[in-house]
Amino acid sequence: MALDTFLRSLFDHGRLAVPVPESVEGEAELVATGAILAGFEADWRLDFPGTAPAWNREAGLFAARVLYRGAQGAMFRQIGAEALRAGFALPPPDGGDAASAHYSVDVTLRFLPDLARMARGASADDPLVGLLDTLAREWPLSSVGMPGVEPKSIEPIAGHPGLLRLYIDRIVAAADISRLGDQRVADAARRAVGAHDELCPVLSRLLPRGNDR
Repeated sequence: MALDTFLRSLFDHGRLAVPVPESVEGEAELVATGAILAGFEADWRLDFPGTAPAWNREAGLFAARVLYRGAQGAMFRQIGAEALRAGFALPPPDGGDAASAHYSVDVTLRFLPDLARMARGASADDPLVGLLDTLAREWPLSSVGMPGVEPKSIEPIAGHPGLLRLYIDRIVAAADISRLGDQRVADAARRAVGAHDELCPVLSRLLPRGNDR
C-alpha cells in the first residue's frame, strides 16, 4: 500500500517519501487512505480559523492521489510525459459545495508549493511543472507562494470567512504580492496586517490604506 505510506510520511514528517511507482491504487488502498485523511483532517480542523467547511472524502482522495503521482514524477525522472499526464487525469471533485472541496483538497495540496519547487529545481521545462501549475490555478488556497500562478477563481474562498482568513494568512506569510489583484483579498490583507507594516513590508507597500483605491 504505497499511497497510505506516502501520506503517513507526509503528515508525520513533512517529507515526500515515494516508493517505486506501482499499479493504480486499488479499492482497499483507497479505503485505507480515506481513513488516514479523515483522521488527519479531524485534527487539522481544530486549528482552522473559525468554522471549517464539511469534509469531502472524494475531494480529499483526489488531492492525495494527484499529489502522490506528482511526487512520483519528481522523484522518478524516467516517467515519461504521457504517463505523467495520464496519472494526473483523475476526475475532479464534483461541483457541489465548492468551499468544502477547496478545504478538503487543501489537507494534502498545501504541500503543492514544495513539490513544485522540487520539480522546477530539477528542470523548468519538465512536463511535470506545467501539470503542477495547472493544478495550482484550480486550487488557489493550496498554491500561495507559487510564482506565475493566476487563480482560475477565488470565489469559494472569498465567500467563506475561514477560508479567506487562511488564504490571507498564507499570502502574508509568503509575501505573495501576485495574489493582491482581487480587491477583496487586498482589503482583507490590509486588515490582517493592520498598522504593523513590519510584519510584511513587501505587502504593506502595496496594500490599500483608508480610502486609497
